[in-house]
Amino acid sequence: MDIGSARDGATADQMIGIEHRNSLAISQLPTELLLGILWLALPEIRFSTRYVEILARSYMRTICRMRSVTKRWQVVIEGTPSFWTLLSNTFPSHVNKTNILRSSELPLMVLYQGSKIVDEGEYPTEYLSAAKFLRHIASTRLRWSTVALDFHYRTIMSDYLGAPLPLLREVVVRSSRDGNQFAEPEELLGGETTNLRVLKVSGVSIDWQMGCFVQLKSLTLKNLSDDSLTGSQLLNMLDASPGLQVLNLKGFSMHIPPPSPIITLHHLKYLKLHSCAIQLVEWICHQILAPSCTKVVLSMDGEQVFDVPRFLNETLKPFHGILRSIHRQLGNSEIELDSDGIKWYGFDYTRDGRGLCVFIEGFFDPLFFQWVNHILQDEPGLQITFSNGATSNEAVLRSLALMRNVTKVEIDLSWQGGGISEALQFLGRPLSTTTSLPSLPCVREVEIPPGDWDVQEVLNMVQSRFHAFLREGVEEPLSTIKVHRGTFISISVPRSILHLTSLVKIRQASGVKRLQIEGWKDPKGMLAVVWDEEISKP
Repeated sequence: MDIGSARDGATADQMIGIEHRNSLAISQLPTELLLGILWLALPEIRFSTRYVEILARSYMRTICRMRSVTKRWQVVIEGTPSFWTLLSNTFPSHVNKTNILRSSELPLMVLYQGSKIVDEGEYPTEYLSAAKFLRHIASTRLRWSTVALDFHYRTIMSDYLGAPLPLLREVVVRSSRDGNQFAEPEELLGGETTNLRVLKVSGVSIDWQMGCFVQLKSLTLKNLSDDSLTGSQLLNMLDASPGLQVLNLKGFSMHIPPPSPIITLHHLKYLKLHSCAIQLVEWICHQILAPSCTKVVLSMDGEQVFDVPRFLNETLKPFHGILRSIHRQLGNSEIELDSDGIKWYGFDYTRDGRGLCVFIEGFFDPLFFQWVNHILQDEPGLQITFSNGATSNEAVLRSLALMRNVTKVEIDLSWQGGGISEALQFLGRPLSTTTSLPSLPCVREVEIPPGDWDVQEVLNMVQSRFHAFLREGVEEPLSTIKVHRGTFISISVPRSILHLTSLVKIRQASGVKRLQIEGWKDPKGMLAVVWDEEISKP
């Protein structure tokens, strides 16, 4: 027998033994603990995403696989009704019948995905028609608690928008096509909407009635036609929903009514206004107060012409303290400069985490940095990211250079050639004509992408900053230099690899506290060492 194969066989036996013992240990867990573990293994179904049908099928596949692990798992899973509360026309008929039986009398989640046109060469997805789907589930309608309808064409499923559903708490309805698909507005749930907690509507006309919501927690409206909702109706919804926690508006405008008393939404946590008419954004910012807001996203299209200084300093004034608080609680935020404009953002990417984003497309003005500086005051932790040739705007750079709450600079990987050199030169040049302090004097970390930059450029930047502080008699904040060691621009175009001697020179330069080598999906600290006979001569 080959020694190597015997060793491999022994290892395999050991692994089988370990897996067997682990499965026995899990099988012996109390039922409540086992159920908790099984729930954590299931994919989360978020009905607001356009890929919800993929998540739904993945959910059912996972359930079926887990129930086949052991006999006990099968008994536990099949005997737990809460695992079987999802119905969808993307499932085969027998799956929906089984789910109805096993879910007992629990509230149900209903997902309808309309037929889609597929590209040439792709196989069409076979979903149950609305008529066939309803034949199986119509008897359960009084148990529906969540309904997500995605229409490509009007079907009989859309009739359920106008039918009272007493247990319904969440409605997600959208048109799969661009634009408004329904000529006649739908009366939402026959007007019995007082139990709704979550409403998300995209591209579908609704007959909005005054006072139709009283317990709404989340409201998302996207791509509605200009005449489908008036400002008075929206204001009425907000006023009637004091517990609202999420307000998300995207891509529409409306008739703006005269000013009215300000509405205080004490529980609003998340405000997002994306690609809406500037008049609508200004009106909402003036009409509501959100003292508990922890996530603000404002994104303006560049096609709109408006008074940006007044918008930043006056319209957004009620949110200045909120933005500063979010930055402080995150511990950092970032300003990105690229060819599209200047964006200030920062997010905690855990679910429902804190975050901020203010972006005005095509806006390149020193005022933006002055505005951010005014909001943050002395709060440190701001990062500047250069990408896509942003350093070409000299007026912007002069204003940026003065910011003392910037502690990190990143040159984005999308930069090529001269852009990296320009950013390094900016970091090394004097702050102004009246002082020798360098631009962004409080920077403690600089991140440089792989590229065709010369090590001397980095040395010049570091030494310029060091000597500038020396001349001013000011203690320099020691810097960390991070260098990405990527070796390919694309699949076939290699990058130049840094010589070890070049990296040693950077590390030994005065003012450098640490040199850190980083790579995508690679252990930190790994380094490609290249031998060069000329450089390495004694």
